Amino acid sequence: MTPFVDASRLIMPRFLTVSPKTGEPTFVVVHAKIARGAFARWLIRTRTSDSAALTQFDDLGYRFAGDLSSANSPTFVCETFEGKGLSLRLQ
Repeated sequence: MTPFVDASRLIMPRFLTVSPKTGEPTFVVVHAKIARGAFARWLIRTRTSDSAALTQFDDLGYRFAGDLSSANSPTFVCETFEGKGLSLRLQ
């Protein structure tokens, strides 16, 4: 953590994908990386500044999961990752 930012103001979203084998939400590095980019893009486009509004993010099949979230770590889960071919979609 940087000494210049109050840790209570940091929000670190988590992006999980439901595993087809176990049916449980799991962390998939590539999916999370693409989701973080989509989340940043969504924040810029919507000009969201209220942390409560972050739960409205729903791109790439992700939905807010309140039961897996905490105040500073909203968690988003997708059943089927919809980010395949994302680089082609954004052109």
